[in-house]
Amino acid sequence: MPRRAKLCVSGINVRIVDKDKRDYLSLFQNLFELKLAVRVYGTQHLLMTNFSHTTSSAFIEYAGVIGKFVDIPSDSDWLDTNTLKSADDEQMNAIKIPINLKPNFESFRFALFPRDHVVAFEVYSDIRSISARFVHKWLTHICAHPAISEKFGEINIDLIPNYDLLEKILESEDLKFISMD
Repeated sequence: MPRRAKLCVSGINVRIVDKDKRDYLSLFQNLFELKLAVRVYGTQHLLMTNFSHTTSSAFIEYAGVIGKFVDIPSDSDWLDTNTLKSADDEQMNAIKIPINLKPNFESFRFALFPRDHVVAFEVYSDIRSISARFVHKWLTHICAHPAISEKFGEINIDLIPNYDLLEKILESEDLKFISMD
């Protein structure tokens, strides 16, 4: 019997503070046009690789793709697994990877719901995963870019809490006390 496919999603509330500048479709079109990759952890980076109007779903009107990749610093040491030592200069000079190619690329779909100013996105699909906090960090960073903040003003980015988890905690028979900040 084949293994069941698993898909987990998360959401982010994106709110343009100035009522007169609230155009979420335009915001995301501008974010896509920036083509700005953001380091979210170590060598991991996120970048919006697609955003468009979709006709494939009656429920989702605008969709896109968040790309996750690794950016290896050009001055990093490389390991020669045959000798178990650092690669020498001759070996390193033989490596010719164009600067625009990035390894370990994974893509995660997202949907924009402009009326609700919510972005729903994949956090786990098949064996690929992305942290919701990484997406939050990426979106916060690119929304603070001068080209975006000049056009749209202040933008609040908040992770949508996992209500199912909270409900399970509160329904626990063993729960005696809870404190929240």
